[in-house]
Amino acid sequence: MLIIFLLILQYNFNPQDYPDASGLIVRECISQYYDLDYKFYQEYEYIVHIFNIRGRERYGDMFEKYNREKQTLELLKAQTITADGKGIKPDEKAISDLGTVEGFLASAYKDLRTRTVSYSNVEPGATLEYKSVKKSKESDDRHISGIVVFKRYDPILHKSFKLKVPKHSGLKDTVLGDIKRSFREEGDYLFYEWSADSVPRLKEERFSIPREQFCPRVLFSNYKDWKEVGEILYKNFKKAIVITKEIKERANSFPGNNQEITEQVYDYICKNWRDIPIGIWEAGFKPMGSDEVYKNRYGNQLDKCCVLIALLKARGIESYPAFVSLSDVSLSLPMPDHFYSVVVAIPKEEGFIFLDPRMPERETQSLDVSGILGEFNYGFPLLSDIVGRFAFIVKPDTQIFSPLPEYKTPIAIIEMNCELNEDGSLRGNIKANLKGLSAIMARASLRHKKEKELNIGLESLLGSIKTKTELKGFQITGLDEPRKEVEMEIEFLTPDYLIKQGKNLRFYIPLSDFLFFEIEKFFGFNERTNPFTVVNSREAVLKINLKYPEDYEVYYHPKDISVENTLGSATNSFAVDSHTIKITRRFAFKKSDYSAIEYPLLKSIYDACNSNEQKYLIFSKGKR
Repeated sequence: MLIIFLLILQYNFNPQDYPDASGLIVRECISQYYDLDYKFYQEYEYIVHIFNIRGRERYGDMFEKYNREKQTLELLKAQTITADGKGIKPDEKAISDLGTVEGFLASAYKDLRTRTVSYSNVEPGATLEYKSVKKSKESDDRHISGIVVFKRYDPILHKSFKLKVPKHSGLKDTVLGDIKRSFREEGDYLFYEWSADSVPRLKEERFSIPREQFCPRVLFSNYKDWKEVGEILYKNFKKAIVITKEIKERANSFPGNNQEITEQVYDYICKNWRDIPIGIWEAGFKPMGSDEVYKNRYGNQLDKCCVLIALLKARGIESYPAFVSLSDVSLSLPMPDHFYSVVVAIPKEEGFIFLDPRMPERETQSLDVSGILGEFNYGFPLLSDIVGRFAFIVKPDTQIFSPLPEYKTPIAIIEMNCELNEDGSLRGNIKANLKGLSAIMARASLRHKKEKELNIGLESLLGSIKTKTELKGFQITGLDEPRKEVEMEIEFLTPDYLIKQGKNLRFYIPLSDFLFFEIEKFFGFNERTNPFTVVNSREAVLKINLKYPEDYEVYYHPKDISVENTLGSATNSFAVDSHTIKITRRFAFKKSDYSAIEYPLLKSIYDACNSNEQKYLIFSKGKR
């Protein structure tokens, strides 16, 4: 503790030296050791200095995950060092082993645990210290691989990652970014160390792509080649595919040819199996047995793909797991850690059909998914976090890298037919035809709500028109159909919509959240420092047909505007015809991911079509 306190005094950590930071990570050290039998031992040390209340909220509780069936986790040290140098250990009751959220959602994952430490006396100026040891109980695998990222949302004074492996392990590594590397041989072992000092904070910017894709990082692996990776991934699935009597009977209940059977099996899994948010890394790239998944009616991506393959196989339709990588960056270093998702691939005469059986139900996941319709991928939706990426298809004897299909930009259209009344109220209906991201987000938001909950949710969305907007009726179809678009019709009434402005009346052009993504939220920064994602290229169209009283005239409406560049496009148009004004607002993202450098050019399109002059109409009452 004295050393830590002297370190704090020596550096005299001043929050003003670290603008916008909630704390300073003084030291983060990860040391992983593998013995000659490949048993695993990890030491983790973490010291953070708290700057403000945000830091207290962010770091006041420490969480570390482990699998109690395969690992042990021992807490060596946890304490708060107050601003005056006093060391305070957490209360015994503040240290606990909790089941993970995934374990609560599904008992099959009950061995996933989280060691939780709640620190005492956490105030600005305090320093928190944590140290633990994690050990594997046994070694059933002689492979070593991983990715370590050297950047966080607060600045880091020093970070290091040490790795000790058997000399015969054949380990290779790749360094991306400003990270120092050292290496030595000693006896039967190889010793690696990667480190970085004075690492600036990663700015928190909404919709940034995952930091694992662009921050400084180390990748390491002892897989010989992609053939070896593929053999192990296929072996994991082969063990798990168990065709029981129940699975066989269910598979035989689906009539039709192979395409029709595939469609029915896909719909059956999507609609009847809960998604459990366990990543394929956390699951060790191993699915549960298809018999268990079928019985449980829930699973993560691996599990749902496994039971999907089993049902298809029971009908003689061959299919294979296909692991998805973000890009071909660093694929020269073979390892499964490149993959973050898995789908099912069915061979066709030319290429493959790819089946993604996820159908997330929680709104927190909604930004990561999209449904695609039409001829794309033979009519099967792919969630947009994998569209256009690389798939590693693993067969019994071969492995294939294949690009996942890309598709035409889905267009989500909302049409509002409104009537402005003499009393200043606005009555109308909204018709929404939702595809792509909008459709899947509508499902995530509304799919399992009862009528009362739906009323509350829809009234909340109507608040984008104006507060106190009343829901008068609705009809929604397609929420339970993963291969169809979502159609909605909403009736509403907004009292006192007009705003008096002298002798005239101002009418703000209503917005609509019924696209289920708010475009303006992507442009809440003057500038960005991180690459960001809009999930997938897409186009949103809002059409407003506004009928107004006969003794009203349009005194002002915005000029038509159209802006386009290589990144996106936007159009606003206005047409007056027989006491009706037709307004069309369109915005299109031309790709999925954007660099920070591209942001100003993309934002310029949005700003041009969303200036104050483009947001309202002015009516005069009576003939002029």
